[in-house]
Amino acid sequence: MTSSQPIIYEKIVQQNGGKNSGEWCLASERRLLQKLIHHKPVGINRHFNLNLLVIYMNNIFDFEEDINFDDYLSEKDVEQLKRRRMEGKQDERRPLAFSPSYAIRPTTKQVEEKLNEYFDMELIGENESPSEELEKKAVFELPQEYQFKEEMVPR
Repeated sequence: MTSSQPIIYEKIVQQNGGKNSGEWCLASERRLLQKLIHHKPVGINRHFNLNLLVIYMNNIFDFEEDINFDDYLSEKDVEQLKRRRMEGKQDERRPLAFSPSYAIRPTTKQVEEKLNEYFDMELIGENESPSEELEKKAVFELPQEYQFKEEMVPR
């Protein structure tokens, strides 16, 4: 799972005339809302979380705990997942990704549009308060070795 995955997928969709394979359905909308609980696309991590939403919408990973796999995977994939878990072959460093049973494979733009149907994302973004760490003001000083020293400069 890499951060370039949504970008690669968007390039594939653009090559296919900007169309992807499907429309939003109840299952895909439910998955988006479930993943939204952990990945809010507002605030300082907006773009990072938006990319994660796209990745999770396009893949079902074997390490996910907050999901009923029967709702989103084909019977064949559910059996493969169960077999893999029983054999103890789950590897957090190399997760197995399955294609969801719903048809849509949304791009970043489509996820943003769907979220804007449900919520006023602009207003939510305005109301999102920055963390206290970002609010702290500090006096910036160069480290000692970088500070200007008159005796070092010949005139």
